[in-house]
Amino acid sequence: MKDRWVVTPADQEKITEFAGRFNVDNRLAALLVQRTGGDPLRAESFLQPDLSALHDPFLMKNMEEAVERIVRAVKGRDKIGVFADSDIDGLSSYTVLWTLLKGMGCPHPFLRYTRDDEDYGLSCAIIDEFAQKGVGLLITLDTGIRDTDEIKKAREKGMDVIVVDHHEPGEGLPDAIIVNPKQRDCPYPFRNLAGVGVTYKLCRAIQQYAPTYGDSIDSTLDLVALGTIADIMPLEDENRAIVRHGLEKMRSTTHPGLRMLIKKNRLEPGSRAVAWSVAPLLNTPGRFGRTELTERFFLSGDEQELLAVLKEIESLNSERKKNIVELYERFHCKLSNDGTIAGKNFIFIEDEQIPDGLCGL
Repeated sequence: MKDRWVVTPADQEKITEFAGRFNVDNRLAALLVQRTGGDPLRAESFLQPDLSALHDPFLMKNMEEAVERIVRAVKGRDKIGVFADSDIDGLSSYTVLWTLLKGMGCPHPFLRYTRDDEDYGLSCAIIDEFAQKGVGLLITLDTGIRDTDEIKKAREKGMDVIVVDHHEPGEGLPDAIIVNPKQRDCPYPFRNLAGVGVTYKLCRAIQQYAPTYGDSIDSTLDLVALGTIADIMPLEDENRAIVRHGLEKMRSTTHPGLRMLIKKNRLEPGSRAVAWSVAPLLNTPGRFGRTELTERFFLSGDEQELLAVLKEIESLNSERKKNIVELYERFHCKLSNDGTIAGKNFIFIEDEQIPDGLCGL
C-alpha cells in the first residue's frame, strides 16, 4: 500500500524560515515546525543531536549515592554481582558496565540472568546464588524495580543493592539505591532512556566523579545505540544523540562481535538495519532459552568462538522464522474454520502450543 502523508497545517512564515535556515523542502520544514513548536534551537537539536547536550547524570535521583557505593566497592574489593535482563537491552547494559568496571581494575562480576526454563526475572533462588558467591554489592540492570521481595531477601543476606532500571515502578519500591528516571520525584529531564541508556548515564557519572577510571565510556556508544533501538525507545531528546553517535561508531566498531556480524552480513549500520536485522537476530537465543549465546556474543573477544556463536544464533533465527510461519499458517486455518474475531482491529486465538519465547511476535 502506498504511503499517504497528512501534514497538520503549520505557520507558513515559520515553514519558509525553517526551509531556508535548514536547507530542507517545505514538507520537511512543516514537520519540523510541528515537532518543535517553531523553536529553531529545538529544530537544530533534532536535526544535529550532539552529545554535549546530554543532561547531567547527577540530576537523576540517587545517582550520587549509587556512584559512591560502586566506587567504594571497587576500592574495597567487594564482590560485585550483576543480575541483568536477558534481552539485548539488559546484556548490552552489562557489557557497558563491565567495560567501565574493567577499566577500574575490578575483577569480573558474577553475572546472572534468567536461563532456560526459569521463571522470568530475579528470584529468591538466584539471590541464594549471589549469597553463596559472597556478593556484597548486587546491581540489577534493566530490571529490579518491581522485585521488592527478592531484594528484601538480598538485604537480609547482607547485600547492598543498586537497581538500574527504566521500567515503570509499582506501588512499593524495593529497599535499594534506585537509579530510574521514571521513579517518583526524580528531577531528571528525560524519562524515556532504555535500560542501557540509564546504565550509560551511571557510567558517565562514575567517570565524572573519578575521571581517572578507564577510557571514556563513550567508547561503548555503539552498544548503547544497539540496546536503545532494540528496546524500541523513542528517538527523541537524549536518545537521538545517543543513537546518532552510536551508529556512527558502529560503522567502524571495535567490538569484536558487532564487527564480525556487520562484516558477515554486509550491513550498513542504521536504525532500520539494527531494528530489523541485528536486534531480532541477537534476541533469538533468549527465545529458545539460550541467552548464554547472546552473552558470549557481547563478551567474547575470540574470533573462532564468535564464528561458532554466530553460526548457532543464525541457525536458531532460521528456526524462529520457520516456527512463526508455521504458527501463522495454523492460526490462519483455524480462523478460516471458526472465525474467531472480536471487533474490527483484533483477532483472538487460544492455543496452548505457542512457545513462551515466540509469544508477541
